[in-house]
Amino acid sequence: MTGWIVLAVVVVAILVLRSFRPKALDGGKQGAASRTLRVAKVTRETPDAVALHLEDPAGAPLPFTAGQFLSLRFALDGETHWRNYSLCTLPGAPGPVAVAVKRTATGKVSNHIHANVKEGDLIEVRGPSGRFVCEPEPGMERHHVLIAGGSGITPMMAILHTVLEHEPLSKVTLIYGNRGPDDVIFGARLAELQASANGRLKVLHALAEPGPDWTGLKGMLDRQTLGTALEQAGADKDARYYLCGPQPMMDGARELLLGRGVPEGEILEERFSVPVHTVSAAGAQPVTFITRGQRHTVEVPPNQTILEAGLAAGLNLDHSCTIGVCGTCMVKKCAGAVQLNEGHCLSEQEQKEGYVLICCAHPTEPTELEVG
Repeated sequence: MTGWIVLAVVVVAILVLRSFRPKALDGGKQGAASRTLRVAKVTRETPDAVALHLEDPAGAPLPFTAGQFLSLRFALDGETHWRNYSLCTLPGAPGPVAVAVKRTATGKVSNHIHANVKEGDLIEVRGPSGRFVCEPEPGMERHHVLIAGGSGITPMMAILHTVLEHEPLSKVTLIYGNRGPDDVIFGARLAELQASANGRLKVLHALAEPGPDWTGLKGMLDRQTLGTALEQAGADKDARYYLCGPQPMMDGARELLLGRGVPEGEILEERFSVPVHTVSAAGAQPVTFITRGQRHTVEVPPNQTILEAGLAAGLNLDHSCTIGVCGTCMVKKCAGAVQLNEGHCLSEQEQKEGYVLICCAHPTEPTELEVG
């Protein structure tokens, strides 16, 4: 009997120690592995936006947190392309999940999706990934303010669905900017949700090119227009803010909110712009990956990121978006120094603690990284 008691104590101790693992090491890593999903249907939301409804062919669930995205793989003209698309459905709801894809004039993948992807197609995906999330707290009473531009509405749909469904004391304001009325993605669905939310959802549209009968906000969603919208919404410094859209819009919104006294920790941002891929001026450098006491050293050329060099060397490294927005590849730097590309999602505190994203990092001297 004594032996069983000792064994139980050991197991409990291991579980407790695991529970104290630094949170930063776990951010967004639940979706690093890939899987194949089937396109259940394709719906057209605007002339330039479609929603892909995806399901597991075997009927397995697709769990995710509101605000996260999937990385979809496409092989085009002999090249592999991964693209990140936010999930726009209510997490845990029955049926397929969905992502929205807005076509751009020069977008090779987005144009392929619009022209060729159809019901029944199989698509390899990674994820869900991302740290731009809303985790509801049923007992909380708060104001969630979502500021979106164009296709930035996609993660906001999952977030507002989640708050309305699982945080019954809270309210949501969506401030949504577009060029014209035909560019409003999920317009009909937003109107339905607002009508059925018993006053808990307020949607404010801003159009840069409105029609003659438009009575809403007019102009680009710049600081002036956004300031007017915030006044109409009754949004103050105690609200929680979510930003997703074109970078100038997000930069202006962030500056405005900070100037109004909103704490930085209450401003969540999703940036899908690809960071500038710098070339290290330090030349090739050795990087040692330390995993459970084992060491693997890789030479990283100046024109590659640490992730690229590690994968080329055959290492199994967690990653998803490859552009520094999901946090999946975050590891702890034990020694050395790295240069990070612009546009990464690390907080100042995480950088101070030594965490780096290897998908957008170049070593500037011999470096050691703790992985896993």
